Amino acid sequence: MCGEMFKRITGADIVFVPYKTAAQAATDVLAGQMNMTFEGTTAIVPHIKSGQVRALAVTSPHRIAEISDVPTMDELGYPGMPPDSWQAIVAPAGTPSAIVAKINKAVNEGLATAAVRDRILALGGEPQPKSVDEFAAFIASQYQRWGEVIRITGVTLN
Repeated sequence: MCGEMFKRITGADIVFVPYKTAAQAATDVLAGQMNMTFEGTTAIVPHIKSGQVRALAVTSPHRIAEISDVPTMDELGYPGMPPDSWQAIVAPAGTPSAIVAKINKAVNEGLATAAVRDRILALGGEPQPKSVDEFAAFIASQYQRWGEVIRITGVTLN
């Protein structure tokens, strides 16, 4: 979806190639089989740092500390790209709230440790501990954001 939004914002003539996983797309870029990909920072920053790939821009609203020389899309004159990617730990629907609260507490405690925080930052990520309610609100905002991208670009499932 980021690629489709990029096409719309920039007018670039690129062809979308579907992959089952982001790792497969990154592998093909690393191997020279593809010209570009949109990847989450934690997956691609090690390859940027090693010189295997060149980062052209980040879609986040601010530069990423670990690759601070890479400009944002906004800085390059292309506002409107969907911002960052994220990862989460989730449980099946219907999981008792006491269990969800216990998992949430453990995750947030882990994110607060120097070792975990430093590792996430080194990969270009940004630890963002949230309460269960804050995460539910975040998920709702993501549905709205990506729903808008789908409406704007006309992306459909095959």
